Amino acid sequence: MKLGLGTAQFGLDYGVTNAKGRVDRAEVTSILRMADSHGIEFVDTAPSYGDSEATLGAALPERNGFKIITKTLPIQKQEITRHDVEKVCEVFRGSLEHLGQHAVHGLLVHDPKDLLAEGAELLVHALQELKAEGFVHRIGVSVYRGDEIDRIFDRHSLDLVQLPLNVLDQRLVASGHLAKLKGRGVEIHARSVFLQGLLLAAPGEIPAHLQGARASLERFARWTAQEHVSPAQAALAFVEQLALVDCAIVGVVSAAQLRDLLQSYSRVSARNLRFEGLGCEDPHVVDPTLWPQRVASR
Repeated sequence: MKLGLGTAQFGLDYGVTNAKGRVDRAEVTSILRMADSHGIEFVDTAPSYGDSEATLGAALPERNGFKIITKTLPIQKQEITRHDVEKVCEVFRGSLEHLGQHAVHGLLVHDPKDLLAEGAELLVHALQELKAEGFVHRIGVSVYRGDEIDRIFDRHSLDLVQLPLNVLDQRLVASGHLAKLKGRGVEIHARSVFLQGLLLAAPGEIPAHLQGARASLERFARWTAQEHVSPAQAALAFVEQLALVDCAIVGVVSAAQLRDLLQSYSRVSARNLRFEGLGCEDPHVVDPTLWPQRVASR
């Protein structure tokens, strides 16, 4: 199965349409059991996601088939020192402890700018040592744009990339970056499959600070009605049809929501839908890091 499970909402109030807030531990246990029983392989987390790692570690079934991916502590400095790298490694050891794991499938540099800073080679060397010692099977990076991919892979050799990809944000498909990465043997994980829930929102549910996305979302809604699919089915079908993508990370706030997504996934996995004309080139629509901040009083 191509679906993977995101866990930001296990430790944070995450998602623009998430009205339930952080998922409680009992519900996390139910979600993980359902995910494991349905063959979901990858679980994505990070030390920056509140207490997501600890919650995940406490709730993991004793025997499971999950491959866990976590991320580094962001350094966010123009020059990286050995002390910075030591801190990253210390936090990673804490991640393993919180998760109750001896090793993880992937360790991603959470802030791609850390791989472009002076001294980034020190960080990459430390990650390579963790891989050589068996604590990590793949090292990689979480990116936002094609230019970051170009600059990072011109400097470093990595095994895994997590990147934004959805029916509105088709930029990395059109630019050829997915093909370029796969040609280098890189494992590709897509995130933001539902654009933080925005693709699933009805027109009246679009937050006031994101009204700039209305035209794209209304076009998407008309297309789903024409194709007789739900927004969730369409969003999942888009990534399912991309053979270059190894995993599509999705987040849920309940086992019931995961069950609905699994049903949607099964219904569209064999369909051949055409998504031309739905992509949006406006980064202020498709890149959540550029979204205006929600007005505090709302």
